[in-house]
Amino acid sequence: MPKEAISLGAVDDVVPIQNIPQAIVNFLQKQAMMLLVPVAILRKIGKEFSEEGVDLEVVLGALCAYLYIGAYFSFLYDVMARISKSPFFAQPGRTAS
Repeated sequence: MPKEAISLGAVDDVVPIQNIPQAIVNFLQKQAMMLLVPVAILRKIGKEFSEEGVDLEVVLGALCAYLYIGAYFSFLYDVMARISKSPFFAQPGRTAS
């Protein structure tokens, strides 16, 4: 068996890398992450709710804090845009119209 191989964790079969193009390997890795990460996050959230570590009040409080922080940064960006003499979000070499 070659030194370089792909193992998919619980799967017993090991597929040699030489037989699979690199683009396909990268695609499969990204797809696995896109499928497994949300499942892990939702599982963790469900566990926290079931163990009474987090309740609806805590989640709503975190949401309020998140929205307040976003509103604060929005206010700062607005102030910076109003104070600045040049366009705040303009790209170099482009003119604002």
